[in-house]
Amino acid sequence: MDNLEEDLTCSVCYSLFSDPRVLPCSQMLCLDNVLQVSTNYSIWSPLRLPLKCPNCRNVVELPPTGVDALPINVSLMRAIIEKYQKDSQPRPPSCSDHAKQPLNVYCVQDRQLICGMCLTVGQHQGHPIDDLQAAFIRERQAPAHLLARLSDQRWAQVGTKTHWINQKFQLAVMLESNLKPRQSTHCHTIVIL
Repeated sequence: MDNLEEDLTCSVCYSLFSDPRVLPCSQMLCLDNVLQVSTNYSIWSPLRLPLKCPNCRNVVELPPTGVDALPINVSLMRAIIEKYQKDSQPRPPSCSDHAKQPLNVYCVQDRQLICGMCLTVGQHQGHPIDDLQAAFIRERQAPAHLLARLSDQRWAQVGTKTHWINQKFQLAVMLESNLKPRQSTHCHTIVIL
């Protein structure tokens, strides 16, 4: 899509094509430009004198019925569609530091995709690398491993806290059971007095 605007620009008026017409020399011009060029030769039109193409400078003859009889460029529309379909296909991401270099290596140290230039002469020189497939599998599994590890640690903490709470509860029960006979003795003593 980078050169699409260039492909759609008239070489005479430098605007996007407006009603593109094909001259007999296969050059394409906007209808207005063909009319403008042909009016310069309008006094000679009864004689059907040739017209000099403003692009290629070849001498061409306009159809006897006039400029409106020039074919509309249907192939331009086909070319636009083909170019759009070709350009809309997914392209591999490219390096921001090295223009048009594909990101085809995984830097293990920085955990990011890099290009070959970054690896050999750039900021990732000497870093450990991995191929994309292995890195993808490893990185895809990393969250599951982390979650499992965190879950195991959390359950271990819960178990430790549960054990601690049980110990405190048993201590409280034991203290309570020791205090009940004393309380009743103290209460009995106070009542007697």
